[in-house]
Amino acid sequence: MTEPPGHAHAMQIVQAVRAACDPRSAMASSLRARPTRSHRPALIAVGKAAASMYRGFLDLFPEPQSRFMVVPEGTDAPPWAIRADHPLPTTRCLDAARALIEFVHQVKANGTCDGFILLLSGGASSLLTLPFDTIPLERYAPAIEHLLRSGLSIHELNTIRKHCEQLKGGRLGVLMHPLPCDAYLLSDVVGDDPSTIGSGPTVPDPTTVESFRALLQRDPSSLFAQHLLTATAHIPETPKPGDPRLANARHAIVGSNAMAVQAAAECARQLGYHPVTAETGVVGEAEAAGRRLGSRASVAAPGEAIIWGGETVVSVRSPTGRGGRNQHLALASAIEVEGLPNVTIATFATDGVDGPTDAAGAIVNGDTCVTARAKGLDPATFLRECDSHTFFSLLEDHDHSYLMRTGPTGTNVNDIALALVRPAVS
Repeated sequence: MTEPPGHAHAMQIVQAVRAACDPRSAMASSLRARPTRSHRPALIAVGKAAASMYRGFLDLFPEPQSRFMVVPEGTDAPPWAIRADHPLPTTRCLDAARALIEFVHQVKANGTCDGFILLLSGGASSLLTLPFDTIPLERYAPAIEHLLRSGLSIHELNTIRKHCEQLKGGRLGVLMHPLPCDAYLLSDVVGDDPSTIGSGPTVPDPTTVESFRALLQRDPSSLFAQHLLTATAHIPETPKPGDPRLANARHAIVGSNAMAVQAAAECARQLGYHPVTAETGVVGEAEAAGRRLGSRASVAAPGEAIIWGGETVVSVRSPTGRGGRNQHLALASAIEVEGLPNVTIATFATDGVDGPTDAAGAIVNGDTCVTARAKGLDPATFLRECDSHTFFSLLEDHDHSYLMRTGPTGTNVNDIALALVRPAVS
């Protein structure tokens, strides 16, 4: 397969990001910098990177006698790990959450452990779903699906989860009390807010029932919102900062999107790109971000690299479209750079999964939309229909692949987008 210029450099940067965000090495480094307070810990690992973080723990410490792990299907994990589902909750997620509650009770009852270690990574919010008894799963799961497609930020979505569920928003930490808990967090949220990562199961919750209800009331015509409002009419408030039951819980950030951006920028420099501009905290609508990135690339100097990190959202306008926020962003940027001969843009999810597709993201250039129009495909129509995955699938042939397929990477530190403007030939 003959790829266009710039493609190979983009893939080299992707590989550099994956190496820098390896959860196993990041976990070991974090443990050296901030050792656990427990000598006989009970270890809990939940998320897409749970197994890798656990291996990082074992690189320094013996295997704990009491251990518990929940991972998504397809993860390379120990045979005793529990498998649950992501991003939409199922009965397996409820079973996993109930099993965790029983595990914590047993640890506290048998008295052989002197504290908990929690290894938390992306996907944990879904994997440990346990709504209050007033919210049956058959209603909660469609509500979560609706909210995921509505364009809410991860902070807003997790605010809703905290006030609908039994383990989030500090409630797991309360369950662990009075034993200490050392949480090591691989951040999958922009800004690395511990109370949002995994919906903050051991962290005091700064959000309130009032703010939760305000989010749902943004969409008063939604039956999903109305059901959640009714079902949570009498729920207790989440534990707040200063709650003594969480005084013995602490946390450390193991890895983050900033690390990924730094690795991408360094690799770009090594490949000869100058200047290299890097930015973190990119959020908002994927289409708007893609258009900004494409516009910025169209006026960049030869040899410039633009690296963005963050996590955008897609307000889905068509129920039949297939794609993800990274593929959507890539398509929007491709429209902006149409016809430019020296620009390559790539955007990808560091966990290897972009929406309900088999792709992590996409790589585009100035010829992408030109090629599409020659095949009778209108890029703007596919963008409007939120059907980016179909668009790129129809474009692929034996000479060029637009979709980036890495498979699940075992980590999750948000997304990376990059625009490379090839240096001028001297």
